[in-house]
Amino acid sequence: MINLGFFLRFFCKSGPCSAGDYHVAVSKHNDGHVTFNGDEFVASRPAKFRPMLTTLMSSQAFHQFIDERIDVFNTSGAPPKDMFEDAIGQCREAGGSARTLNKVCTKVCLHRP
Repeated sequence: MINLGFFLRFFCKSGPCSAGDYHVAVSKHNDGHVTFNGDEFVASRPAKFRPMLTTLMSSQAFHQFIDERIDVFNTSGAPPKDMFEDAIGQCREAGGSARTLNKVCTKVCLHRP
């Protein structure tokens, strides 16, 4: 299993609320199978994050991280329940204010269980 702390710290430093919500590229098909579209993920992010995300997506660690998450989606029908998903959810709930998003992400990154 991939170290969640690594990805959480990475996204906190790079702007997890802008760069980290991979759910935008997760699709559920008619047969119930869930997939991740990397090109859609990169295209959905702000332009300033695209080069970094393209590089990140070429890493084996990122593929393993996403594959593990998609496996959970496919077996349980929901995303994993962990601190990374908590950070993404809190960022979504914050509603878009850069100040609020930074506070949420910093709180989640620095106050891990």
